[in-house]
Amino acid sequence: MPRELDLLVLDEIRIGAWEHVLVVECGDGWAVEEAWRRMTKGYACGVDTSVALVALANRLRAVPGKLEFRPWDGRSLGWPDGSFDRVLSRFALARCADPTAAVREMHRVLRAGGWGYFLEAADGTAAVGGSAVALPQVLDRCEFVATATPRLRDATVLLRVQRAAQ
Repeated sequence: MPRELDLLVLDEIRIGAWEHVLVVECGDGWAVEEAWRRMTKGYACGVDTSVALVALANRLRAVPGKLEFRPWDGRSLGWPDGSFDRVLSRFALARCADPTAAVREMHRVLRAGGWGYFLEAADGTAAVGGSAVALPQVLDRCEFVATATPRLRDATVLLRVQRAAQ
């Protein structure tokens, strides 16, 4: 993904100090590192289905306990419930066998009142196994409250959602 798009996304997210941020499908980790720099203090982690990209991100960018990278299987995110203030999914659903299960998992690790961001195609769909999955319906089934859908570029949209406060 172009750095320019990552910067547009991070400008929309407006990460604050001391937050915990998770980036799903982080690639080489550049966007995660930039998010961590913007928050001044806090914790950022990136996960990716590519073990090679996770290894590269760890080699280039990791700061133990502050900026970390882990592989994930597209289903389970190995953190306790409510571990993150913000979760950013970067075209992750197309890489998951079950997009609804992946979104539920992102919802689970997001704290009550936390914000989720889903960067996807401009039409709000993700191509999974040759068919389009309507992201707004998936988000609704997973109990996210949609708040905004800013268009970032011609081909992308960032769906901003919130986990209901409990």
